[in-house]
Amino acid sequence: MNVTTPSEREPIESAEALLRRPRWTRVRKVALIRREVREYLPASTVEVLLSEGETVVEGGAEVVRDGASSRVFATLMITADLAALSGRFRDRPDAATASRVADLLDGHPDLEPKLIARARARLPELAGPKGAAQWTITVEPQVRAQGSSIMIDADVVAVPTDGKVG
Repeated sequence: MNVTTPSEREPIESAEALLRRPRWTRVRKVALIRREVREYLPASTVEVLLSEGETVVEGGAEVVRDGASSRVFATLMITADLAALSGRFRDRPDAATASRVADLLDGHPDLEPKLIARARARLPELAGPKGAAQWTITVEPQVRAQGSSIMIDADVVAVPTDGKVG
């Protein structure tokens, strides 16, 4: 074990030497508390908007020459009226809130997977009795606010992946 004696230690710089050093700009005031506001939509909010909103699906299977269906094209429309859902949320269900929710919902990481799941559930009726069992589904959602309502319109394309056509 090495023990140093006071004479072996480096000398401490004197106060006078410290004063001769170049000075940093002095800060007169600093923030006592740093504030950061971050807004996001929790996954539970996305689920409530999608599951409690009015849903309409329009579309059908593409028909090829021999009458067999291949791809399915559809539009999935969901309208969630915040005023009607006011009992589910703490925020005021006004137009400003709807506009902010629409901005946050557009591009939300949970939106596309949840829309794909809803589209997948409707594929048997859209594709008809000879439709495929397995599908690759893509959606292109557009989100907007109108009054206190959130409107989600998604173009859906489903392509069979199991080789079953017709």
